[in-house]
Amino acid sequence: MILIVKNGLVIATHTDEQQITQSMYPGCEIVSYGGYFKSTILPQVDPRSDEEKKMAYRDQRKLSYPSVADQLDMLYWDITNKTGLWRESIKAVKERYPK
Repeated sequence: MILIVKNGLVIATHTDEQQITQSMYPGCEIVSYGGYFKSTILPQVDPRSDEEKKMAYRDQRKLSYPSVADQLDMLYWDITNKTGLWRESIKAVKERYPK
């Protein structure tokens, strides 16, 4: 197996039979690896800036919430049926992506 590594992260893999050249992956390291991949083989580096990480977190949290229409529908049925579906769905997102 051939690993293509950039900034400590594997960005592509290829079989040993494929002809891989440095010009195909400029700025990357080409590593031949013949065993099972272990997390200790490469450092765990996140190439994103702190601002990019914050933006990704906000986007993930925002996209995890139900739409406003779905939330209003949940609230209506919670009031009608005396349930807590809306509260549980919002709580689950807040717990998964705490501020």
